This record gives sequence, structure tokens and C-alpha cells, in this order.
Amino acid sequence: MVDNNSSESLNAWIDDYRYLPVIRMFDGIRIKMMGKWAKNENIIRNWKNDHSPKCLELFEANRYLASQCRVHFSGDEGYEVSEGQDRHTVYLARNVCTCRAWDLIGIPCQHASCAM
Repeated sequence: MVDNNSSESLNAWIDDYRYLPVIRMFDGIRIKMMGKWAKNENIIRNWKNDHSPKCLELFEANRYLASQCRVHFSGDEGYEVSEGQDRHTVYLARNVCTCRAWDLIGIPCQHASCAM
């Protein structure tokens, strides 16, 4: 028995199908997934931009934080961005910042926004 939030959440979500024979259980889960995908697709069609509202919100927050940073050119393609005591190197051509937020999320961090 596994007791963690992920498995408990999944078990609650597939509760109608958990105790059915395997083929019927998988078929029920497949139909439930298709309904979830259709619902998400309808939500996405109502977006006003090409990016999600959450993505745009994070980008705007990073742009605001970029106003508190200072940028210095440091070579062919790199910029050094100072934020208080911290310093990060941003490579715009490679979409990389040493804070690694840009790598992990895929949205330019405040250091990259400042360098842009």
C-alpha cells in the first residue's frame, strides 16, 4: 500500500474504475482522459495570446524584477547581470542563465529580461 498525495489523488480520480477487470478499467481511464483533454483544449482555445495566462503573468513579474538589475556586456554573446550581491551570466543566443530558472521553466528569468 502506498500512501502519498500522488497515488491518493490518482486513486480518487479513477475510483469509478479501480475495481473493474483490467481491460474495462483501462478503457474507462482512457475515456476519462479523453474528456479531460477535450476540456483543456476548450480552455486553451479561449486564450487571447499564443501563451498561457500563467506564462504571461510570470514573464511580466520577471520584467518587473529586471528593473532592479544592472547589466554589463561581458563578451561575444554573454552579459553579466548584477542583482544586489548576486551576479549571473546570461547567454541570449543559447537561452541560458546561470541562475538556471530559464533552463528549468523555459520562460526568460529576470536576468535574461534585463539583458534583453
